[in-house]
Amino acid sequence: MQKKAKQRANPLRAFHGLFIRPKVYVAVAAAALVWLLVPQTIPLAGRLALTWNGGGITYLIISFWLMATCNSGHIRKRAEREDELLALARTFCLT
Repeated sequence: MQKKAKQRANPLRAFHGLFIRPKVYVAVAAAALVWLLVPQTIPLAGRLALTWNGGGITYLIISFWLMATCNSGHIRKRAEREDELLALARTFCLT
């Protein structure tokens, strides 16, 4: 069996990390929308709880949908991309 050659690190791949997590961005947008729609007559703690729950529930719904529709090939490709970003994250943490 022949091994794949390792690809060289591309500095522009760091920006790719911003685009591989759309669940987070959609959940944050949903939380912001909930924050704007909840009446200001509700106390701050209540508004924060509703906002947190709105974002969290949105994230969970998207996660469950992805789990139900992904196949093993798609998951492997995603894992390879995230592994490339792990080295970059470690570099930032160590410097």
